Amino acid sequence: MNKTLIAAAGEYFVAYKLSCLGYLAAPVRLGSPATDLLASTLDGGRTVAIQVKTTGWAERTRGRGDRNESPPITP
Repeated sequence: MNKTLIAAAGEYFVAYKLSCLGYLAAPVRLGSPATDLLASTLDGGRTVAIQVKTTGWAERTRGRGDRNESPPITP
């Protein structure tokens, strides 16, 4: 699978999750070496740059019993 497509999928997934939590999130154009997303509060009072790391495959070897679920993200 193409690494560029995997990276883009990860960035858009994080942007989606931030939007669900009530933040504004915008992907940055290609060419920015340190920033993948810009996210801010709805009023624009706080803005952060986010770098997303994505992999095409991962296995969780420890966690919550047999299901190995991550805890939910809370704002």
